[in-house]
Amino acid sequence: MKPKNVDKVRYEYFGGIAEVDDPPTLAFVDKTYMKELGYKNSLLWDGEDKYLSAPTEVHFSITNKCPLDCSYCAADSGEALSQELTTAELKEAIDVLVEMNVFHVALGGGEIFERSDAIEIAEYCRTKGIVPNCTINGYYMNPDLAQQCRIFGQINVSLDGIGENYNINRDTTNIFNKADRAIRMLVEAGNSVGINTVITRKNFDLLEEVVQYADKLNLKEVLFLRLKPAGRGRDVYDQYCTTHKQNKIFFPHLLKWAEKYSPNLQIDCSLVPHICYHEPSK
Repeated sequence: MKPKNVDKVRYEYFGGIAEVDDPPTLAFVDKTYMKELGYKNSLLWDGEDKYLSAPTEVHFSITNKCPLDCSYCAADSGEALSQELTTAELKEAIDVLVEMNVFHVALGGGEIFERSDAIEIAEYCRTKGIVPNCTINGYYMNPDLAQQCRIFGQINVSLDGIGENYNINRDTTNIFNKADRAIRMLVEAGNSVGINTVITRKNFDLLEEVVQYADKLNLKEVLFLRLKPAGRGRDVYDQYCTTHKQNKIFFPHLLKWAEKYSPNLQIDCSLVPHICYHEPSK
């Protein structure tokens, strides 16, 4: 019999992926465990393919519009694109992901709350059995919207530095007070809240301050992102990218902070080489 805390299961060549609600987890399980859950043999188990049948999470930019003009923006966000999808078209795209048995959709942009239908799209994901997550800059947050954001599984706010250091990478209007207020409103409304931080040579020595801030506010996670040479990031990459020395010492710092502070510390896939340099255990 399927355990009560397993929300959704997808067959894979090795067995399957089980979505658990408490704690929120995507568990990769073998064929034996799938059978213990009550699932029968799958054609995928007899095939020669050795890759996932579909993504577990899809990142979906629903608008390019953004009130900020960050110098390193990989999406080159600012003005809305001329042929952005309508609400109906976004829902059709979600339907495609449902057919593929995608578990999570990470809504982004741009700034998703430039769209008046952002919450509607998140609610549609929920009705279709997909968990919506999102990243925002906090510019448009208010108490009512913070309550509506509980539809998301996780909501992260972009933050590269604390206080006057907010703008150290961005070279735009310093909206730390808006971002800080948004984070506090989201937490107060009962959301699962984290921080997205882009690592550059300019803010590398200030990263622990971000983790300390997240710890103080009891946030769920800090996700560290590598600077991308795309969009406006192409223009500043050579002067912003982390140095060889910083790349080497990042993982030891990460381990130290993980022991010292409570938020989960995560990295995007492009930072994996910085960790593999240290030959960590599996």
